[in-house]
Amino acid sequence: MRRHGFTLIELLVVVSIIALLIAILLPSLQQAREVSIRVACGSNLRQLGIAALTYQLDERGNLPPVYRSASSFSTYWLRFNHMGLVNLGLLTEHKYNMPPKIFYCPSQQQDETSVLRFNHPENLWDADKFRSSYPARFLMVNGLPMPAGVEVPWHVEDHARKVIYSDFVGIDGWSNNVDMILGSVRAPHQREGFNRLFGDGSVTWANYGPVTSTINASPAAALQQAAFYEEMDRLP
Repeated sequence: MRRHGFTLIELLVVVSIIALLIAILLPSLQQAREVSIRVACGSNLRQLGIAALTYQLDERGNLPPVYRSASSFSTYWLRFNHMGLVNLGLLTEHKYNMPPKIFYCPSQQQDETSVLRFNHPENLWDADKFRSSYPARFLMVNGLPMPAGVEVPWHVEDHARKVIYSDFVGIDGWSNNVDMILGSVRAPHQREGFNRLFGDGSVTWANYGPVTSTINASPAAALQQAAFYEEMDRLP
């Protein structure tokens, strides 16, 4: 008996069906992948929260002091030149010794241009200056924006239902010609939302609100940076 192969029309039909299935399934697979990245990022943040809340038990309720450089969004520093370890960087020593990658959101790791990646060429872990993916809250002090260049103390009891750390960065696409030639500061999760750690230790996801959605490549003024966090406290 002679065996017949597929005709050209039959092959085209099969190829069309496969292409259609890929078109249907690919968005779902991409969405599932992004959800898994959000969960992993939130898990890192939760572990940092446990360490930070342990720190405050040893420091009479004080969280690691908040430090920023001249830019209002730069509470992400872990080490800063003459200041040494700052912000969450204080958790990298002694009994709080945390694995380096805990300080970095997996979403940032997907973007090769992001300087908030672990060991980006302009964010090396052993450099004199390096950043985390998880900025500390921008603080208001006696009704005024926190100053640059000094460590500002804060107490966990004042922030039980407020965001203390997050993967939200109050800017998207900013770079300079000093220490960011190969990359830039990017918002995580394709700007679909962000994870938040509250002072009570809970971690929740939020979509951008009317205020936080205004971030762009230009640094926000200090009062606007504070307004980002005030909205983040309220978002569902």
